[in-house]
Amino acid sequence: GCWRAPRRWHGAAFAAAAAAAAAAATASFNKLVHVPCCWLHSHGAAAAAGASNPERPHWPEHFRIDYRVSSSVVDGVSHVEWSASGDQYALRSQLKASGFFASALLGVIVQTSKGTLTERGLAPTQFSLKRGDAEADVADFDRERKELRFSRRADGRPVPLGVDTQDVLSFQFQLAHVARALRPGDSVDVLLTNGRKVYRQRFTHMGPDALQLSWGTVAAVRLLSDGNTPEDRYELWLDPTQFYLPVRFKAFVGKVQVEQTATRIDKTAPATLKSTGP
Repeated sequence: GCWRAPRRWHGAAFAAAAAAAAAAATASFNKLVHVPCCWLHSHGAAAAAGASNPERPHWPEHFRIDYRVSSSVVDGVSHVEWSASGDQYALRSQLKASGFFASALLGVIVQTSKGTLTERGLAPTQFSLKRGDAEADVADFDRERKELRFSRRADGRPVPLGVDTQDVLSFQFQLAHVARALRPGDSVDVLLTNGRKVYRQRFTHMGPDALQLSWGTVAAVRLLSDGNTPEDRYELWLDPTQFYLPVRFKAFVGKVQVEQTATRIDKTAPATLKSTGP
């Protein structure tokens, strides 16, 4: 429990410590099964078998998901639009709160994510999050240099970019991409950025959960994360009958937990996004 000054290593002692650390890391690595986009902690052979056949996401080129938004203090509506062309994708979400104190607590929140579709899934190149009239938080993913840059970082210095880092919009669809490889009890580690920091979330498959949606009752895949605090946790439900797209989602916006439940998935919606370019 007490703080101790770090030990100073010299010569053979340093080499021995480094070798021990490398061995421990290798042992830990060997316990994991790699699936496209994230690390899968598997409790069954089915998950590993699913992971052995990576491929690009197979979704309609364009779709829109409309959601009903509810919380303890505000309600509202939101939607997510997807557009893809070749190996490029673009996502845009908008959440608009209504009711008393809505503008002060949430207002309009707009998120965008664009990037490349690979056999590992989504590889974002840029993400932005704008709350009301405030300046947007922007994250640029430089995958060649393995650097992540934040527009509002005071010193302007990049941070290391993990190979499968997602943003807080793209990760829902990244999980949809790998969901068919998951079995109850499996968990996946995902690195996320919200445009200001990078943090890890471990999502565990909690088993099927019956959801009553506008198109019927579905046995949704429920995933729950293990954030350090309740405000850092995510919970989402994916519909196997709709390409495993996210149909229910719980997360905190500040200190307010917001729940979004899908009311419609329109796969014929015209594209309103550009999947390439700025």
